[in-house]
Amino acid sequence: MKRYIHIIIYLLLAAASILVFTKLVLDSLAFDKNYHVDLWVYRISNPFILVVVFMLPLFYALIYLLFSVYEAKETMIVKQDELASLNKTTQEIIEEEIHNRYQDKIELIQSKIFSKVEKETLAAQKVEKALWAFCNELSLSQGLVYKRASGAEESTFELLTTFAYIGDLSRINRFEVGVGINGQVAYSGEPIFIDDVPDNYLKVISGLGESNPTLLLIVPIKNPKNEVIGLIEVSGFGALNTKEVQTIYQISQTVFSNILM
Repeated sequence: MKRYIHIIIYLLLAAASILVFTKLVLDSLAFDKNYHVDLWVYRISNPFILVVVFMLPLFYALIYLLFSVYEAKETMIVKQDELASLNKTTQEIIEEEIHNRYQDKIELIQSKIFSKVEKETLAAQKVEKALWAFCNELSLSQGLVYKRASGAEESTFELLTTFAYIGDLSRINRFEVGVGINGQVAYSGEPIFIDDVPDNYLKVISGLGESNPTLLLIVPIKNPKNEVIGLIEVSGFGALNTKEVQTIYQISQTVFSNILM
């Protein structure tokens, strides 16, 4: 399109130049009154026609300029769309990479936990080793694992094992569905995260002595039918962000649902 506009402008300018040059020559010849000029070129080379001929290239030049501005605007819009698409694609790639690294981290922790229990044959020892590895890998200070009782007492959850727990086990060895915080989690099937645990609510024993955790996370363990078959209660110090809570939830589901079934 641009090439054709250029050609039209050049042709019109050339035609105007030829007409002007011809008129000048004919005017010089016609200066002698005895010389009669009656050529068609002279007849059409009057001032009005010359003005029209000169205006046409300017008109086309204006059209070309407007067309160029429009084309440049369209090109800019297309490039902006391409840049936005590229930025979106780049963001998606970054998010996918972050997600993949997150999943790789989870799978690595899970494989470490499973490696600790794969040699155990007794269910009680598997649960104990799994809780120990789980708390160590995720830097948790204390842990409790419960399993739903079978038969007539299936509304009761019984304590299977503990990690770094100090206190009277008879007080926490079981709970009923719907009773207390643990009972509410077992009833609703939804985890509970408390990041401001009251003083003396829990105590953790370590090489540094006794201390009070600052956070508590209670996670229901479900089977493939989405039924709550167990519960894990863990506590720790400091703070956990949403991603870290999700990590604990996801790993606990994978590890303990496999062991408790």
